[in-house]
Amino acid sequence: MPSGGTDAVYEVMRGALDQFPVGSGAAETCVDSGVAGQSAQDGTTPSPGSGFYYLVRARNICGAGTYGSASGGSPWMTSVCP
Repeated sequence: MPSGGTDAVYEVMRGALDQFPVGSGAAETCVDSGVAGQSAQDGTTPSPGSGFYYLVRARNICGAGTYGSASGGSPWMTSVCP
């Protein structure tokens, strides 16, 4: 079992590549929340010449994890998933 503990669920967020870094774009959306398994699907296809990035975080009874950190160490923050 990963260090996230038991009964972990996952939030999957998506953003537009041209609006990176995380937290800075109007195109950010929560693709799925409360995913119990280790896979999710996104039925949205990017427009020609564009693309998406995805970030996933885990949460359990102890709280939510993070979406990771920038190279300078500051955490990536977004409020699109609960």
